[in-house]
Amino acid sequence: MSLSGWIFFGIVYVLGLGTGWLLWRRSKVNAAAAETDVEVLSSPGTPPSPEKLAAFEKELENAKAMLEAEAEDREDLDSALSALDDAIKRANGRLKLVMKSMKSDSSND
Repeated sequence: MSLSGWIFFGIVYVLGLGTGWLLWRRSKVNAAAAETDVEVLSSPGTPPSPEKLAAFEKELENAKAMLEAEAEDREDLDSALSALDDAIKRANGRLKLVMKSMKSDSSND
């Protein structure tokens, strides 16, 4: 293997190490953030502050509102898709009738 091949593999190896290290650091930070959230919600003996509870309640209300909006959008999309499906079926039926009449006309000639 030539020197340029070894240089290429060396660069790829170093990039792999750097990427692995970054992912490892990110997972440690995310794990620490998750632990602090759990501690805030379930710390024994000390109830969470009213501000934190209000923030959690507001976040839950926002999440519920988003879910309801998505459900409404889904229903609208469902009705539009069913109308489109019906229109396609009608068009397909008409196309079959036209094709059948064309075949019968060509066979009569």
